[in-house]
Amino acid sequence: MFEDFITALQNFKLNKDRTFLSLLGIIIGVASVIITTSLGSSWQGSMEKFFSAFTPNVINVIAGRGGGRQHLIEFTESFRADVKRQIPNVKRVFYTNTFNSEVTRKNLTAGNKEIFSIEYGWLDAQKMELVYGSDFSIGDYAEGTRKAIIGETIAKGLFPEGHVVGKIITLYASNDKNKKIPISFEVTGVLKDKATVFGRAKNYVLIPRAVAIWEFGVRNGGIMEIEAYFADTVPDIEKDLEAFARERAGTPDSLYIFSMKTILEEQSKILGMVNLVLSGIAAISLLVGGIGIMNIMLVTVAERRQEIGIRKAIGASNRNILSQFLLESAALTISGAAFGICFGLLICFLLVTKVFPADAEMIFVPSRSGAIISVSVSIFIGIFFGLYPAVQAARLDPVKALEET
Repeated sequence: MFEDFITALQNFKLNKDRTFLSLLGIIIGVASVIITTSLGSSWQGSMEKFFSAFTPNVINVIAGRGGGRQHLIEFTESFRADVKRQIPNVKRVFYTNTFNSEVTRKNLTAGNKEIFSIEYGWLDAQKMELVYGSDFSIGDYAEGTRKAIIGETIAKGLFPEGHVVGKIITLYASNDKNKKIPISFEVTGVLKDKATVFGRAKNYVLIPRAVAIWEFGVRNGGIMEIEAYFADTVPDIEKDLEAFARERAGTPDSLYIFSMKTILEEQSKILGMVNLVLSGIAAISLLVGGIGIMNIMLVTVAERRQEIGIRKAIGASNRNILSQFLLESAALTISGAAFGICFGLLICFLLVTKVFPADAEMIFVPSRSGAIISVSVSIFIGIFFGLYPAVQAARLDPVKALEET
């Protein structure tokens, strides 16, 4: 069988140009499948790597708004207590408020940044780490001390000389007349960069929530973050929260609930749909390539009538002739699949490493399933579209074939 396969490949060397043109459809089709599936697997792998930095047991909740633009549910202390008491598997509940402020130090500015007002234990729940320095003390959280933890980018911009801990930065609150009021904060630490739901930690400024309430007019929680005891209980907690919201406000839309687990699942569904559509388009190329294979095999049979006649005259059976031409057709499509896989992987690698921006942090993940599907479909196409020419060759009358030469 292997010798027959090699012989089949050698036969195609006799007319390289025609063979290449016939292979082109298969190569393009297979390459399209490989590019599509490998881009999908690369995106999936990149997303899994990206989301692996998040805490899978933390659920983020934002209050929805009604027709009057009022929150349907207010994140009050009593609401927090009810969530902890009535919903199983909840370890801790945090309220976080965010607002924007310019961040300055003397004559230097880091620009307009997002300020996060946090509660005790939030850094631990979010698995946030400090490059150096320390978290706020329990007293700082309780008393609302004017202290801040800043991201690496902000630290480098405002303190190019280093030595950040103990230095002073300025944030700005607004009064009733929309006038900016500078408020000084002592830096206690620098936050290690990490991807989060709301952006990169390197651009964050963290302050105790109590000082945000007193100095910046923050009232009820803007974001509720629920830490579950175990990540596998997150879907159950999300369902319980929806039921809880329906009971409180009459609609589950009163709370917008999301977690890294649900976001990744939604991403996978969307990606699967896109891959399916694109693979269907690529399959059309394979179909066209299959028709090209059938054409070249018909021409090959016509050109090799003398050879077929001689083989039959010396004892070759119809089955032998059929097998030979089916094998040649399969060899042709397998060769096209091999070239298509290599070409597709090369294009995908260049797209992932050279075309996509570095900030996307894409990683190249070749699709094994794409390669297996491509080879399997190519073999099927080779046999299916090669069957008619092979049958024509097998049914050839050796006497007539030899008389025509």
